[in-house]
Amino acid sequence: MSASEKKDVVSSDPPANGSNCNCEPPKAVRPSVRTAFKQRKYTILDGLCVLCSVGSFLFDTGSDIWVAYRHYNDGSYWYFGLTVAFIMVPATIMMGFSFRWYLLDLKQHGKHPSKLQWFVRTAFHLLQLGQVVRYVDALIYGLKSARSKSEQREFYRRSAEEDVDASMLRLFECFMEATPQLILQICILARDYPHQEEDFWTMVAQNVSIVTSLVSVAWSLASYNKSLRLVIEDKANMRWRGAAVYFLWRLFVIVPRVLALGLFASLFPLYMFLVCGLRWLIMSAWIISMKTQFYENRVEELVYNLVLGVVFIFCYLNPVDTPTRFRMSAFYVGTFLENTILLGVFYAYSPSDIWYKVPAVLGGTLCFFLGITFMVIYYLLLHPTGSIPLVLRRNQCLPLPRAQMREEMLKTGALEKDMAGHLESLTTQSPPSEDDCSCSCETDSSAARDSRNRVDV
Repeated sequence: MSASEKKDVVSSDPPANGSNCNCEPPKAVRPSVRTAFKQRKYTILDGLCVLCSVGSFLFDTGSDIWVAYRHYNDGSYWYFGLTVAFIMVPATIMMGFSFRWYLLDLKQHGKHPSKLQWFVRTAFHLLQLGQVVRYVDALIYGLKSARSKSEQREFYRRSAEEDVDASMLRLFECFMEATPQLILQICILARDYPHQEEDFWTMVAQNVSIVTSLVSVAWSLASYNKSLRLVIEDKANMRWRGAAVYFLWRLFVIVPRVLALGLFASLFPLYMFLVCGLRWLIMSAWIISMKTQFYENRVEELVYNLVLGVVFIFCYLNPVDTPTRFRMSAFYVGTFLENTILLGVFYAYSPSDIWYKVPAVLGGTLCFFLGITFMVIYYLLLHPTGSIPLVLRRNQCLPLPRAQMREEMLKTGALEKDMAGHLESLTTQSPPSEDDCSCSCETDSSAARDSRNRVDV
């Protein structure tokens, strides 16, 4: 605490009567506790982030449906079936997670939505649009927080809850739906484009789907990282510059990954399933060995670890809140070697007359190093907690246990109410008399120490 802050907490000026004892009550100041909700006012940027998340979801899903329609229209029923499967299966799994979370909230926190709310939630989940409901709830609570004075904090808390839940669901769905879709469409283009076997509009739809899927994956990572910091008590919010560089880091690391897998699959589709399956098993075992604590139920925790293993095929997240320097380094070194091998196999075994062989290999390699460069810039210059000199201590895109997430929010609310009551008592306290000087000073000093300790939390 700086000298000026100390002066604000307790006045150090001597009393007018010349006594050495300071009998003036402490001055009440706005607490500077770093809590989970540093930003009480719901801003336009918060609302725009939610709208961008909804937009990325709708555009990504819509472009995939367009691709499926084009494959069906062309008579490519095998491609049509795979495209639809990659849309429906992950979406159904995520809707199951989402509905389960509603039931957990009802059981643990006594939230009792109205019958209309249950009907709307159920209907949208059956339509595979459960994330949209959560994003809309987050936006509504955020707007109520901006308009309400008496319940501003409560509405902001609810908005953050729905935002982080929706962001996590979107994150997992992207890696279970968008990335497989990317690999599939890249594989189809690489197999059929050189022989001019595809309709022009089908190729347009595929390219649109690839772009929207890439943007959706990178945005889901940046959005989840931003929303997660709102519910972790001792973490600063992410600024827009940091979010932009974080987005670019994730984008340029994922591009070579899906490119390598897609091009390899165009030559050896069955071996591609073997590569991804083996990687998934290794990553899932690695995650299980970290002893994550997202669910209390062991079966649910195992399912969660297996789902997270799918994410690790493409991208690193930190499943446990511990230092990640060596784990992240090992992950990226292994991923780079695997990408290089896959691209090398594609270059060696693809027909010699394919013009994009060299650009694909060089572009994939350069994109990976460009992504790592953005990662270093993020940690050195734009990390919310300040510069981290080449020590990647924490990747804050970690799934926080839901129980801990709620505890952080409730603890924050209780702490702030306690602080508000304490400061209110200080402002209404009358100055002590001369006779009570010694006792009053002792009380004030104790209160000042308590206030200072809270401020330094």
